[in-house]
Formats: sequence, C-alpha cells, structure tokens
Amino acid sequence: MRTITLNGKELKLAMNMATAVTYQRMTGLDAFQIMQNFHEGSRTILDSTVNIGYSMLLANNDAIDVPDFDVFTKIDDVEFTSKFIKAAIDELMDYFKLTPHEQASKAADDSASKQGEKEEEAPKNA
Repeated sequence: MRTITLNGKELKLAMNMATAVTYQRMTGLDAFQIMQNFHEGSRTILDSTVNIGYSMLLANNDAIDVPDFDVFTKIDDVEFTSKFIKAAIDELMDYFKLTPHEQASKAADDSASKQGEKEEEAPKNA
C-alpha cells in the first residue's frame, strides 16, 4: 500500500479485491487483466493507469475524501500527477509481483506474439 497527499489529506493507494471490483464497475474491464487492458481498443497506458489508480483511491478511502472523477482528472498539478501515476504503477507491479525487467520482457513477448499473428494472417504470394 502507498499513500498520496491530495488536498492536504493523506489517501491510501492499494491494489486489492475492492480496487478490482471498483475498477470493473467504473470501466467494465477486469482489473486482473490490466496488462491486456493497457493495449485494447482506444485505451492507452495513461487512461488505464488513471482509471486503476482512481479505483485504488475510491476503494481504500472514505468516498468523501476522494473528489469526483471529473474533478480529479482536472487537477492541474504536474508534481501530484507524476507522483500519482508512479504510485499507481508501482502498486500494480508490487501486487502482480512484476519487476520493471519482467514487465518490459512481457510487453516485448506480447508484441512479438502479435507480430507473429499478423504475419500468419497476411496472404502469401505464390
């Protein structure tokens, strides 16, 4: 679990079952498939990270202390945003037991696998 200060209050940021349920209710996506969610459809890593991080805040703090999502995403503080994104990613990596090297390796493997699928689908010239 990590903490982050927002509006003078220390808030908990933790990946757990409550976060997974909150994330699924918010996005319709499975939090335990978060690595796939980063690459599906129009979702970006930033979009998925903000959504899972916000879900961590909602699930682990009093709702009155967490601003509405629209207000939260309009926070104009680069330092807070940077710390929040890093804390959310670090929490995910700890929860899923991924080191930065393992995460990069998994991303490379996924990319190679997708490239192989595209080559198989491509028509072959005879």
